[in-house]
Order: sequence, then structure tokens, then C-alpha cells
Amino acid sequence: MRIVDRETFLNLPAGTVFMKFPDQPEDGSYFALDGDGEVQIKWRTSSGVDFVCQNLVPFPEGWHDDGDVSANQIAMLRGEEGKPADYDCAGRDGLFDQDQLFLVWDTDSHQKLIDLLQRALDMQLTESEPAAP
Repeated sequence: MRIVDRETFLNLPAGTVFMKFPDQPEDGSYFALDGDGEVQIKWRTSSGVDFVCQNLVPFPEGWHDDGDVSANQIAMLRGEEGKPADYDCAGRDGLFDQDQLFLVWDTDSHQKLIDLLQRALDMQLTESEPAAP
């Protein structure tokens, strides 16, 4: 993994896995890593100044705004069946923060994430006791 600035990030290829790296205090009094905690996939750079991305945690099918997402979550809290996950829901970042830093997965880290998810799926499908990675 590495941390890159916005200009470098915009030049990275489609398929880059990343999360926005939070602002750090100038005096170095603490170090925060998690930012907004959203791991995302960069799909493409748009007009050289923006980018299209998608969260790894999907939105419900048919969502149009945060109200739809909240309504789906409230329904699930009430024991109702939630809408299926939509894994085709990319959108523009649109924030244009020139000081934004990005924590970017390298190829090895990307593969380790895939392997971890595959192990989790294998455990779920075989209903075995979870083994620590």
C-alpha cells in the first residue's frame, strides 16, 4: 500500500482499490488512518479533474438517494427483507479537493483482499468454524 496525492491518484488506472486518507494534524499530535472508512474502486478519471468510483459496500438495488438507503436499512431493522445489493452503482467523486490524499492498494494487497474474501466465502459455504487469517 502507499499514500498518493490527488494528481498521482488521477493518473492511476481503472481498477485501483483505495480509500481516502484523512487529514492529519500539522503538529503530528496524532495519526488517524481510517478516514471515512470507505474502501472503493476507482473506475476512471473524468476530464482529468474528477473520477468515477464505487464503494465496496454496495447500495441497495434501485437506490436514488440517501433516503432510499435509509428506508432499506429501516425495513431490515424491522425484520423485513432488504433489497438485493447493487454491485453496479459507480458515481462521480465530485469533491475536487486538491489536498486529498489516497491510501492505494498495490497489486499484492489487492490480491490479499481477494484471497481474504474468498476464504470468508469458502467458510460460509462449508459452514466450518472460522479460522483466523
